[in-house]
This record gives sequence, structure tokens and C-alpha cells, in this order.
Amino acid sequence: MAYTVYAKSDSLNQMVRRFDLANVLNDGKTKEQAEQDAYYFAELQNTNQYLKTTDWYGVVLDEELGIQTFVNDQNNRG
Repeated sequence: MAYTVYAKSDSLNQMVRRFDLANVLNDGKTKEQAEQDAYYFAELQNTNQYLKTTDWYGVVLDEELGIQTFVNDQNNRG
């Protein structure tokens, strides 16, 4: 499992995932680091008025990542 960072907008009912391409192989963040990243990612979305809204806030989820996760998801769709 790894912490993934999202920004969420309640008015749009949308979540946007942050991809850190500079550290794509480094998934060893602590929860505190992930929460800080989520806060700043949401602030960036608000500053840019992403999808024309400014109610973004940070969300951190502990998720299983990797190619096998995708394969399993595809195989479980009925």
C-alpha cells in the first residue's frame, strides 16, 4: 500500500490525482508528507481555478498501486 494524493471538489463531485513525475519511483512517503503534498496540490488547483472552481481540498488515500492492481481491476469487471 502507498499514500496517494488527491484534490477534491465537492461542488463538482470530482477528485484529481497528483502524479509526481519527478519522483515516480519514490513511493515511500509518510502520511504527514502525503498530507502536506495534498494541501499544496489543492491550493494549486484553487489558485489556477482548475475546472473553474476554488473549493479544492487535499485528500490522502492509502491505496494499492502498481500494474497488478490495474490487471486485477480489469479482470474483476463483469
